[in-house]
Amino acid sequence: MAPMEGVTDLAFRLWVSLLGSPPTHCTPFLRVTQGFPRKRIPITYAPECTILKSLVPYRLICQLMTDRSSDFIPIAEALLETGAEVNLNCGCPSATVVSHGAGAQLLKDPDRFDALCSAITQPLSANRLSIKMRLGYSDPAEFDGLMAVLAQYPFKGVAVHGRTRVQRYEGLALWEPLHRKALESPLPLWGSGDIIDLDSFYSRFEPSLAGVLVGRGVLRHPFIFRELEDHSPYPPSLPLLYQALAIYSVLCHWQRNDPSTLFNLAEEGYFLEKLPYSEEAFQTFYSRLTEATELPQDPLLLPFDRKNAARLKMLWCSISQRLPEQYKSRMILRAKDTASFFSALKFQMTLPSQALSSSAQELNTKKECPPF
Repeated sequence: MAPMEGVTDLAFRLWVSLLGSPPTHCTPFLRVTQGFPRKRIPITYAPECTILKSLVPYRLICQLMTDRSSDFIPIAEALLETGAEVNLNCGCPSATVVSHGAGAQLLKDPDRFDALCSAITQPLSANRLSIKMRLGYSDPAEFDGLMAVLAQYPFKGVAVHGRTRVQRYEGLALWEPLHRKALESPLPLWGSGDIIDLDSFYSRFEPSLAGVLVGRGVLRHPFIFRELEDHSPYPPSLPLLYQALAIYSVLCHWQRNDPSTLFNLAEEGYFLEKLPYSEEAFQTFYSRLTEATELPQDPLLLPFDRKNAARLKMLWCSISQRLPEQYKSRMILRAKDTASFFSALKFQMTLPSQALSSSAQELNTKKECPPF
């Protein structure tokens, strides 16, 4: 699972592991500067590398963002001591990030990119360092030069989003340069961009690639990793999605208010394996989860506030792109708290509906929600 700022935090990673976990997850980037976080890494940033290491069914990659080796090295050392792989973000297209010289801005000057790669690989275990980048800053033709820089260093691998920084998330990702370079590069190459279901995976993946990263696809289709693992489509099931979102709401609540509750649940084996693909299985897990944490067993009674509802609405904004128009109802997206979100969703589920769609042909045509 690809790193996504504001999305792929601990609660989301645990949730996805229940739906159909990929073998590797990646944290959102941790922005490291001269004063932050020094060696005090936030407790919920990467507990799967320490206290939860044997309690989740996936390996975690820790992503850092900086433009200074002196800031990167101390935090990377602390993470590497846990056995984690550390990834340098060279692909974030955010204007704020780029204006501070980090993310995709690093790709604009190959000499500066080279100097940073040299500086971080010399003192660290480079075979546990990786890079996430784009095809270039403004032109895909920059890709060959950037890969020539990376080929000089013993990185564990390189993940490439098939767009430039200038493109951000517009248009379709280019995969041909990735296929070509994967055959030539001494470094394992992972592809990323526009994998949103089984069909889009088949049309983009080539055996020359070490693997793929799925980002926005998991927002649109939370069961995508189960689909890729089983090589079988999983059309949307609204009752199952309802229960799955209730579970996500509870996990978000405890991450924000008392992370130790999530740690205790992990110690009790709640997240060791994915759930069976059935409404009953998800409903049973939700009941166990709320009983263990003394919360209401009915999602309509969850006493969570606007911030919790905002996480649900962010996710629903993407999920609903695969559903009939009624599920894009403003009533759902205007919910002021968790209870009203589930009430609006349940009401829409009672209405007559056209057939649910598993098609992924409308990628980037919907403008209601920002891309992640």
